[in-house]
Amino acid sequence: MDIDIQGLIKSFINRFIVDESKEMAMVELKYPEKRKLFVKSLIDNKDGILDRRLIKPLNARIKVQEVIEELKLNKTDLCYVISVYSKIDDKVIQIDFALNTIQQQGVGGLIVNLSATRIYFETASGSPEKFIGEVLKN
Repeated sequence: MDIDIQGLIKSFINRFIVDESKEMAMVELKYPEKRKLFVKSLIDNKDGILDRRLIKPLNARIKVQEVIEELKLNKTDLCYVISVYSKIDDKVIQIDFALNTIQQQGVGGLIVNLSATRIYFETASGSPEKFIGEVLKN
């Protein structure tokens, strides 16, 4: 299965990032050395980057399987990961593995389904905040 990662990133940005931050997001996600800046910016200023109309907070104690159900996905569905944790960053992996890794490592990250219509975002360790987002348009 060939996946157009740049197209996926562009769709994610167009759908979930506020207009003022789209150009910054595109640059930071295009270049590997700048990707961590995007995640750190997102963690520090999620309200200024993510379109708040499309995201909702989750209970901080929500389990992986419950997140998958909230996202209306199956645990073996593939997703794209943006994270400061290099072992999963810029990878297409199963959603359950991605969620478990982000939660266990406490590094924060963003998970995008392959149609770029659903996302999961978790801030870094401590008392991580968790969010999901969904758009209905393609």
